[in-house]
Amino acid sequence: MTYINVNSFKKMLVISMLLISVLSFNFFTSEASGSTEYEKWGPRVDYLQFIIYSNYESEVQALRNGLVDFIDWPLDYDTYNLLKTDPDFVLEPLTMYDCYDIDINNLRWPTSDYQFRKAIAHLINYEDFYTLVLRAYAGEMMDNIIWSEWAKWYNPDATKYWYDPYTALDILAAAGYENWDGDPQLEWKAPNATIYELPSLEFYARQDDPIRNALGDMINADLNAIGIPTTYVVAQRSICWQKAYQKYEYHLYTAGMGPFPDPQFLYDYYHSKYATPEIAWCMNNVFFMNATYDYWVEAMKFAPDEATAINACKEAQAVFMDQVPLIPVYYSAGSKAYRANYGHHGGEEPYWDRPWNGFVNSIIPTIDSGINDYWTCLNAHPGDVTRGGVLRYGWMSDADHINPITVYSIWDSYLQDELYSTLLMLDPFTGFFIPWLAKEWTIETWDYGGDNATKLTLELYDNLKWSDGQPLNSSDVAFTMKYMYDANSPSYYPYVETIDGIDTLTPHIETPDANTVVIYYTVQSVWALSWAGDTPIIPKHIWEAIAPRQVENKGEFVTTGNLTCSGPYVIDSYLRGQYWLLRANPYFFRYGPPHDIATRDVAKQKTIVGRGNNARINITVENIGYFTETATIELFANASSIATIPGVTVTNGTSTTTTYTWDTEGVAYGNYSLRAYAWPVIGEIETADNTLTNGWIYVGITGDVDGNDFVEVKDLLAIALAYGSSPGDPKFGPNLDINDDDFIDVKDILAAALNYGQTIPP
Repeated sequence: MTYINVNSFKKMLVISMLLISVLSFNFFTSEASGSTEYEKWGPRVDYLQFIIYSNYESEVQALRNGLVDFIDWPLDYDTYNLLKTDPDFVLEPLTMYDCYDIDINNLRWPTSDYQFRKAIAHLINYEDFYTLVLRAYAGEMMDNIIWSEWAKWYNPDATKYWYDPYTALDILAAAGYENWDGDPQLEWKAPNATIYELPSLEFYARQDDPIRNALGDMINADLNAIGIPTTYVVAQRSICWQKAYQKYEYHLYTAGMGPFPDPQFLYDYYHSKYATPEIAWCMNNVFFMNATYDYWVEAMKFAPDEATAINACKEAQAVFMDQVPLIPVYYSAGSKAYRANYGHHGGEEPYWDRPWNGFVNSIIPTIDSGINDYWTCLNAHPGDVTRGGVLRYGWMSDADHINPITVYSIWDSYLQDELYSTLLMLDPFTGFFIPWLAKEWTIETWDYGGDNATKLTLELYDNLKWSDGQPLNSSDVAFTMKYMYDANSPSYYPYVETIDGIDTLTPHIETPDANTVVIYYTVQSVWALSWAGDTPIIPKHIWEAIAPRQVENKGEFVTTGNLTCSGPYVIDSYLRGQYWLLRANPYFFRYGPPHDIATRDVAKQKTIVGRGNNARINITVENIGYFTETATIELFANASSIATIPGVTVTNGTSTTTTYTWDTEGVAYGNYSLRAYAWPVIGEIETADNTLTNGWIYVGITGDVDGNDFVEVKDLLAIALAYGSSPGDPKFGPNLDINDDDFIDVKDILAAALNYGQTIPP
């Protein structure tokens, strides 16, 4: 048995990482759009169809044959080479922080022994896997549960496990695992000298994913080579998931998770409280239970500031990687692809060969990263149509849980996120929160037993509706938070567990009106906004009749065959294991096309005006929506409204400038900041750009053209020197045109002379 020298391997791995960084740059210089533009309304197609295939090869073939427009999985190296020069496809680079790992059952012996787990961690042949399987393209290697690219969160000092079977054997021997009886397999000698045969490790690898299949093959060979017996099963996802996530009858499994926008999963997935073998689909399916780890992930999760969270996150990583509840191996890289043009589907001739527009290459995941995230399903459309056609999306597997509470797999998320809306969304490029069902929010603290705790106030948009036409309001939000707790939701329980009184009949959630919800937490946390913001809101009028612990067998879909939704789509039809056809939801609050106007400029001719005289102010409003609008503009001087201008017509795609003449008679002396506000038009959602503050006007004594509060000789002289001028003449100055008639004459000089020597009284 020959093994690579560990120090040599470390050097080769570093060189490989540098090489792939250079190659990745070259791969995408001609392909990546680099666009960070996306729309917040849609959907732009009539239908979204999820078509289910049994494995990666099948969905790639469907993509190449034009049966689907894009697929859920990144391209492997061979597929990349097939598509990279094909004009029928657009390839986009992938930035994705997921994790493919070896799940280890921490309850079953011998993998319950952390020394045994540490030994297995030294059997990941990173070099061969990276070069021969990933081909230095389809993934990047991990040496920690947090990615090194997350620099401020990553702990470089956490334990590393380089490939070294000799080290693995040394660790095993020190823990009592040796070949005690001379047969080909290891045994364990207990402290009382009793020798036990090792059980055959039940090792499951995913057949539908070639990369994870190859990873399982490699690790299984090394386990057997050092004398660890295995029952190695390469099976479809349904079998693997039954063993790993429902019955927990496994030792090792080639798992995957993520992608993630932040490190909260360290708590949500691996805190001891979520290791619950008595129920299926528990999040902590490796059953990692460690009090020190719990302490640090709690400190991270409930940190009042980012610095505290970062420190706790690094400490948690150190414990995690020392105890090895699982082995992080690689994360996705390379590219994803979509078809450049609409296919020749029967009955859809008006869209044939139109270029696909609106594919969004997300970095920050809503569900996934890359071109198959939420934003593409909202934005993609053929050609220049406002809405039309069918977007076909290939899946490698079907969803398991057709309800918004038990969201477990990535395919569960793909489906549910198109059907249900959240209070907030993440910008797919910056990660900043953007308004969604909630148009605004405030984060405060309140006194919880003498300690500061977080208080969130969220204001919903007006006139939100469910897909059955019923109103969506603050009572649905409050109901959702309580229901997710009572249902012990695998995905959302960690988001609601610290709401004050959540374990009682009356949680501390206030709904003072239909649009306002106030949530009181028992902790102060930098993550609290994401807890409320990322939870899908469910309809109270539907789910209040369903017992929270019966969502799987008595949920809405089980009993009716459909779901009442608030997202961009609703279920049109389906055939389990084959397809889901979703239809654009006309009740979606961002259904569009959007009505959207914006105030672009507030321009004045004068900066100084004598009280009692006029000042002209120009307000420019742009229509960035899709319909001609009739706008109302309100103009403010400081906090006072000085004019309301109705009936301003603005054609879509153009701007209109309206001039208002401000009569300053009776206005107090002083500086006035100018602000224009275009009232939201019917159906307008984005209103942040309706208000613009720009510049000021000083109201002084008539004739005080330099604004020094005193009418003197130099004021009269300045007017006299401009005598006879008008706009366009270099001598003309708007402040010198006292009566605002665009001509400086004796009337202006006389108006100033009548106030000669006057000052503003103190």
